[in-house]
Amino acid sequence: MAKRKRVEVRKPMTRTQLDDFFNSFNTKCITGQRNQLFFKTLLNLGARCSEILNMRYEDIHIDDDGDYYYHLITSKSGRGDFLPMPTHIYEAIMELSKAYGSRRHGYVFRPVSKDKPLEDRYMRKVSNEYGERANIPFTVKTHDFRRTFAYHLFKKNGGNIYEVSRMLRHSDIGVTTVYLAMFTDDKKRAVKDLFWLDL
Repeated sequence: MAKRKRVEVRKPMTRTQLDDFFNSFNTKCITGQRNQLFFKTLLNLGARCSEILNMRYEDIHIDDDGDYYYHLITSKSGRGDFLPMPTHIYEAIMELSKAYGSRRHGYVFRPVSKDKPLEDRYMRKVSNEYGERANIPFTVKTHDFRRTFAYHLFKKNGGNIYEVSRMLRHSDIGVTTVYLAMFTDDKKRAVKDLFWLDL
């Protein structure tokens, strides 16, 4: 019988940790602004690191209701998907284009002088480095922002795991349950509140 792979369960980042992380960037330089915005975009869209690295200005649209979205072509299925984009993220991305001579085409998160995406390993290094600067007591991984998105979406939507799974674009809801295994503390609080435990 094959040995089951142990899944690492990581808790979401707290609001304080997120604030400390984002405040650790030097936003007076374009590199700091770009890198900070990358992680804010990760968090707000609940996307994978590779999906944000491959975002192009041509992939950002506005719908009939005036809402912004990222038209993502998934590498796994080749199908298109639409990720809602908050207005403040859209505006910051458009502002970032000034660093590229106000050219609103090509990759959003790229070296200033080249139209190619930043590398995944570079962003993993930045994530770890700025997590240390912010004194976060664990290694901050790029995927932690997606987990944090999942956690808060789950809490906000009243525990609808199907909606979380759909937003994360998981093909199997079992993958989503791994993300939500982080709710151990919530489960303990819920059980403690049951009146019949004192009977």
